[in-house]
Amino acid sequence: MVISPNYSDELENACFKHKPVFFCKWPFNSKDFIDQLLAAKGTYEGSKSAGAKLDKIYSLLEEGKPVQAKKLVEEIASLISSSKKHTLLARCYLLGEKADQAEEEALKACGFDQDNIEAYEILAKARALKGEYSEAIETLNKNQKLISHRLECTLLLADLNLEAGDIMASKKSYHKAITIDPRSAAAKKGKFLVGIIDGSITSVKSNEKDKTKKSIELAKVCNSKAIALVKAKQFDLAETLYQNTIRILPDKRIEYKLWMNLGLCMKKAKNYARAKEFFEIGKKKYPPGYTRFDEQIDSLKAS
Repeated sequence: MVISPNYSDELENACFKHKPVFFCKWPFNSKDFIDQLLAAKGTYEGSKSAGAKLDKIYSLLEEGKPVQAKKLVEEIASLISSSKKHTLLARCYLLGEKADQAEEEALKACGFDQDNIEAYEILAKARALKGEYSEAIETLNKNQKLISHRLECTLLLADLNLEAGDIMASKKSYHKAITIDPRSAAAKKGKFLVGIIDGSITSVKSNEKDKTKKSIELAKVCNSKAIALVKAKQFDLAETLYQNTIRILPDKRIEYKLWMNLGLCMKKAKNYARAKEFFEIGKKKYPPGYTRFDEQIDSLKAS
């Protein structure tokens, strides 16, 4: 409750940022005061229910159910701050890959709270989803004071720089992420993959006993990042990542899987000649009974 003879717009905005706040009239009016107390009591009781629903919203988002989460956000919209409401709606839209709506809601959230780090992070992701990588990177760079010590944002900046084709900036951000949290597996993995791309990593330590396991893990990590690069239309970087990973695989018996994925990458880029070349290389290395290379080569004849 706030009772004040005079309050500025700044005070009112600051109070509403931490909803719920109830303003009483001045000079003091007992009826108005009681009315506001009753409103506060009702809001408090409603907020307990809202807290449970907030937990459910986060669970639904984790489960990949944006439609159900959005419905709950709308149910408790009057019981949470405007910035929180728009941030949650932005997350729902982003999860549903509705980039324009996610961007719009994130901008509203930032308007209500200029220190809302989560909203800026969602805004950057929404712009990247639209293919606007430069704008996404700028969104994070111009808010460095807010995000500079936040691991998630630093990793996002590293990923976005790589997907925009700026390897040096990406490597710098992955390194910074490691300084923020030396135990971060994502930061270490990102820096490792950029090292494979730029050629600074030329081998992987393994012994005879674990070389197959390590090669499968390496192939999975490579493929995951290459898919993101293909989605960003960084086909040359994806090819470099695949080629360099193949060179350092401890167990060459599984390299056919990466040749297959590299061929699919070139097919996605509509570079059918290169796709055929990689499929044919992989065909020479595949195990008995593996027919996917022939299927892909045949499919190119119709392209």
